[in-house]
Amino acid sequence: MFDDEKVESIMNRVDARKVQAHAANPKGVTAILDDYLNQRALKVYSQTSALGFVTGIRSMSSLALLGRTSDKSREGMQLLTQWLPLVAALGEAVADKLPVIPSRTSAGTFIGRLVIGGVSALILCRREQVPPIPGVVIGVVGAGTGAFASHYIRTRLAKVTKIPDPVLGILEDALVSGLGMLAVRKHH
Repeated sequence: MFDDEKVESIMNRVDARKVQAHAANPKGVTAILDDYLNQRALKVYSQTSALGFVTGIRSMSSLALLGRTSDKSREGMQLLTQWLPLVAALGEAVADKLPVIPSRTSAGTFIGRLVIGGVSALILCRREQVPPIPGVVIGVVGAGTGAFASHYIRTRLAKVTKIPDPVLGILEDALVSGLGMLAVRKHH
C-alpha cells in the first residue's frame, strides 16, 4: 500500500496542477462560457425591450422587421413571414394618420399590442437562442410602455407645439424604423 509520505507527495502534485490550471484559466471554462451567455442574453433581452416598445407604437412593425431580417433559407415561408407583415406595417403607418383610427391605448388595440410584443420577443429570443420566457415578459412590458408613452407624448406635443398630428405620426414612424432596426440586428 501507500505510505503517508507517498500519499502526501501525490496530493502535493495534484494541488500543484490545480494551481497551474487555475492560473492559466482562473475563472474556468464553464464560468467563462456562462459569462458570455449571460452577456449575450442581456443584449438580446435589451433588444426585446426595444422591440416591445416599437410594437407599442406601431404594432405590426416588429413582425415586419423580424421578417425582413429573418433567415432567407425558407423560400416557401417568405410570403407569410416577410411580405404580409411588411404590407400590414405599411398599412398601419398610413392608417395611423387618419382621425378615425382608435387610440393605441383602447382595450382591444392595447391587448393586441401586448400579444404582438410577446410574440415578437419570442421570435427574437428563439432566433438568438436565449431563454424566451424573460424575453417575452420584457417584450410585453415594452409594448405596454411604448403604447402609453407614445400616446401621451404625441397628444401632449400636438397640444403644446401645435404641430399637426400626421406630422407627429411621421416622426413616430422614423423612431419606429430606427429603434426597430437596432432591436432586430443579429449578434452573429
